Amino acid sequence: MKILIVDDEESITTLLEYNLNNQGYETMVAHDGKEALELYRANHFDLLIVDLMLPKIDGITLTKKIREQHGTTLILMLTALGTKKDVIKGLNAGADDYLIKPFDVEEMLARVAALLRRVQTDITSSSRFTVKENFVTLPNGQTVGLTKKESELFNYLHTNRNQILSRDQIMANVWPEDSNSGRVVDIQISHLREKIETDAKKPQFLKTIRGFGYRLEE
Repeated sequence: MKILIVDDEESITTLLEYNLNNQGYETMVAHDGKEALELYRANHFDLLIVDLMLPKIDGITLTKKIREQHGTTLILMLTALGTKKDVIKGLNAGADDYLIKPFDVEEMLARVAALLRRVQTDITSSSRFTVKENFVTLPNGQTVGLTKKESELFNYLHTNRNQILSRDQIMANVWPEDSNSGRVVDIQISHLREKIETDAKKPQFLKTIRGFGYRLEE
């Protein structure tokens, strides 16, 4: 697995590079967003670790540029700010996960491993859900019917499965006409869980990411 580390602090890049190499990952380093974008375009990477605050091209803009090019490389955002607003901004830009500085090395390695398991899962298996019109076939083989809005919500979650989606992202894509009422997301998520989960109170697939939003896990 090949990882691009993007940070302008040499102490951080050295720490990340040393520990990731010890785990058997192949790494490259960029110290600004412009260099990172050039390396991304010239190489294949399974994961990018991107600092939020970068010279030349900041981490948010870099992430957006990659996603605008339909890049599906996993992105772990680093932020020293640690506020909910900045984390959501990174997730909205297309980051798959985030890590707040200063971080614990073991947590960083665990997050990297969890993200990279998605790549291996996508290669070896297809989705566990089958979606057709307003029906979804569950992993246990049962087929359930969905309302129009439930279907739109599930399709959006399913298309972006294994990614954290904020309420703002969901509202903008499923309820653009009613973007001021985040409560509707929580209500419809609850309805969807009643249909796709064995136990809606202990969801196996449609998880709440406390303080940020939801993720459909496979």
